[in-house]
Amino acid sequence: MVNEEALRARFSLIEIDGEGILLNRETGAVYRLNSTGYEVWASLAAGRSVAEIIAEMMRRFGLDRERALRDVMAVLETFPDVAPKPPEDAFRWIATPPEGYGYFEDDVLVCKVDARGETVRLRAGSAPTVLEAQIQLKSVVPKILSLRGIRALHAAAVEVDGALLLFCGRSGAGKTTSARMFGQNGRRVVSEDLLILSRPGDGSRAIIGGEPTIRAWVAQEGARLAQQPDQPIECGGLDGCLAGEGRPIKRILLIDAERRAGEEIVVENLSRADALVALMESTYFGSADVTSWIATLQFLRTLVKEASTARAVMPRGINELRKAVGILPTAI
Repeated sequence: MVNEEALRARFSLIEIDGEGILLNRETGAVYRLNSTGYEVWASLAAGRSVAEIIAEMMRRFGLDRERALRDVMAVLETFPDVAPKPPEDAFRWIATPPEGYGYFEDDVLVCKVDARGETVRLRAGSAPTVLEAQIQLKSVVPKILSLRGIRALHAAAVEVDGALLLFCGRSGAGKTTSARMFGQNGRRVVSEDLLILSRPGDGSRAIIGGEPTIRAWVAQEGARLAQQPDQPIECGGLDGCLAGEGRPIKRILLIDAERRAGEEIVVENLSRADALVALMESTYFGSADVTSWIATLQFLRTLVKEASTARAVMPRGINELRKAVGILPTAI
């Protein structure tokens, strides 16, 4: 009826608040499970057979065998709540073992990064200007950081009362604009696009000064790359982004890129499970292997337990946003 071992090999289960996130180990897609779905998958992961799970459903809920069979199979065979795919950069990279990864734009190789993120090299025959080289390096920095074990979020962040408020969402959602508006209201802007997180073990904290350090590295190494495009660039200097002070992450706003309405910032709190799934869009992946995906989900699980997360609908215009930002800090 069901190949139980194949399902166990294909999927990994992450629990949060009695609900579950299911990871497809072959594709990296994640699925949101409700409490019943989590119980079924947890039983399967623990080694119980489908027949045993069906019998348990019949006992606990007073179901006849046909209804219990139908419900269990619906959980194991359908995944209606598909999470957003990993960030776009995951689909521009192609693994080139054992060397590392190749970065492509419009199916054209731009550069290669070794498997540890120690060096980056342009494709043979490249002759970029300084600006072009800097743009190319900026594009690949998240991958390099992740390969070097440095965690980063695609997020803007401001400091509010000693903690961080994050703005996440797709490109063009308004993350940078929102952070700058807070800056105009006297809040410290920590990042506009790339937020560097503390080393594992330091909790859900981000580094003050991480993004400026990366910008300085991109400017310097981009100029060097333009002068010597046939030479690899050493990436060790990026580790300096971890040298700054840390601040706890208190609140995460996931900006709805499809909606702009009214004159206020309207927020809707998310459950931890929903927040974990939504944040997959804002996390950079170091590689295309299941170990990296599981580590990412476990990190996000910790993050959403320590920081509250909400979807945010932003006002229609800049002036409305400016006014809304002036009152939001007391409401978050």
